[in-house]
Amino acid sequence: MKTRREFLLGLSKAAGSAALGYAVLPVLNSCMPTSAPLEPQSNSNPVGPDGRVAVLVSDVTPANPYKVAPGVTGPDGMGVVITLANGVYHAFSQRCTHASCPVDTRLDSNRDIHCSCHGSLFALDGSVVQGPATAPLTPYDAIYDQASQVLHIKLT
Repeated sequence: MKTRREFLLGLSKAAGSAALGYAVLPVLNSCMPTSAPLEPQSNSNPVGPDGRVAVLVSDVTPANPYKVAPGVTGPDGMGVVITLANGVYHAFSQRCTHASCPVDTRLDSNRDIHCSCHGSLFALDGSVVQGPATAPLTPYDAIYDQASQVLHIKLT
């Protein structure tokens, strides 16, 4: 049979553990990057017989040179980012090459592509600006049709 002291000691340990868990949970939740998708996306843009999806890029301009293609998912299950660098449109996987986290949906204040997980930065051409990533973003073959302002991205 436990003494009153042993009972109270056990009760205080349980209460302390619960309080610690209650305090730590918000901290752990805040560590999750804000750009991480909660579930895999699916393509709502039809893939043509040539394995390409068409994405309107009239909103990707020198003033706004970056966007995540709406409704487009690459073969890696991640979104597809579109950039305009030096007059050339590019398409990349949204997957950071360091630890496979998704890069952010907006550029940082220096107009670099940022990964919230570990702080990697990529230029608009996909090259690494700052690690820990050492490899550029994974590119997709993309053909720009100036007449329709559509970027045709090969996902297969």
